Amino acid sequence: MKSNISRSETSEDLQQVRSRICDMMLAASAALVVPAASASLYRSVNIGWRSDMTLHVAATALILLLWVFRKSVPYTVRASSIVSIFLFIGLFGFWTFGMIAGANPMLLMAPVLATVLFGKRLGISFAIAIVIIMILTAYSFVYGGRVFEINLNISDTFLPSWIAYTLTVILATATSIAAISMSNRHLAEALITSKNSQEKLAYLNRDLENQVFARTLELEAAKLNAERQARTDVLTGLNNRRAFFEYAEAIDAQSRRYNHAYVLAIIDIDHFKAVNDTWGHEAGDEVLKIVANIFSSALRETDIIGRIGGEEFAVILPETTVAAGVPLVERLREMIEEAVIQTPIGDVRVTISVGVSALGDLNCALEKIVTDADAALYQAKHEGRNRTVVHQERSKAAIGA
Repeated sequence: MKSNISRSETSEDLQQVRSRICDMMLAASAALVVPAASASLYRSVNIGWRSDMTLHVAATALILLLWVFRKSVPYTVRASSIVSIFLFIGLFGFWTFGMIAGANPMLLMAPVLATVLFGKRLGISFAIAIVIIMILTAYSFVYGGRVFEINLNISDTFLPSWIAYTLTVILATATSIAAISMSNRHLAEALITSKNSQEKLAYLNRDLENQVFARTLELEAAKLNAERQARTDVLTGLNNRRAFFEYAEAIDAQSRRYNHAYVLAIIDIDHFKAVNDTWGHEAGDEVLKIVANIFSSALRETDIIGRIGGEEFAVILPETTVAAGVPLVERLREMIEEAVIQTPIGDVRVTISVGVSALGDLNCALEKIVTDADAALYQAKHEGRNRTVVHQERSKAAIGA
């Protein structure tokens, strides 16, 4: 579709150029054909009226009419008329007078005009036809007895002929120069336009590439941000429940593959509902954020922590036995117990209860380990809160215990 549109636009531009060249030819012809025809008519006073004079008058009238009504006459009519006039007058003169014909330049110009106005195919056809006709005509002069005696003496009788001949040469030459100059000028303009278009297209391409690159970066950043938000607890900045258990599944699978231990702890803030009821939800949110910060600062880089419920957190300690993991969890509990949490309402102190479980039996699924940690947490709360309880079955069978 784009290729067809481009050819159509190019054809229209070329037609406009040819139309302007045709009008310039008509203008040049109209300016010179009148004195040439006048000289031919003046010659009739001395030698009488001839058929070539009738042709001159008819051609002059036709050219003048085409020039006057050029805006209303279709291009095909204007172009074919000017080419036909040059061709017919040239042929007539050459056939009648041979090489001394004043119309010879017009005959030679006919293929040039045909090429400029209609394309090279018609121009080449005209040129071949004219060459054949000129050869036959020359043959008829040389071998047919139509040889003229050429008298180079200039007299008043032949002066109009020389004037007509001179004007014909000027007309043919001027028309040729005008057509070629016009074609070259429009070709130069077309090349400049094409170059400007290419530069503009290159600039637009670079701009588009920059926009696409910038947009790609924005989309990648937005994607990463969306993924981070989808895996991050908005309030505390910790992993949310989905992200935490994805990490837990990965650690569980790796630990089973290499027969390593890990510890999982579930943590709950004691009496958190009372915090909200007494100091308000704003203070409760501040408590959650401070507790999360304490957990993050106290744990190792390899440890995974997440907020899995309202006031409930979970920690998984890779490559850790119960014997090594319980003291770390106890340290978290003690840090929370000793912390004084400043809120807009006032200072708040809270404690936590912790349930601990570990990977023991390799046939035990992650879900069972989580359930055992929940059971240990329930026991810690039942026994008075602010304590750490290890699920006994897991602690006895824990790897490395």
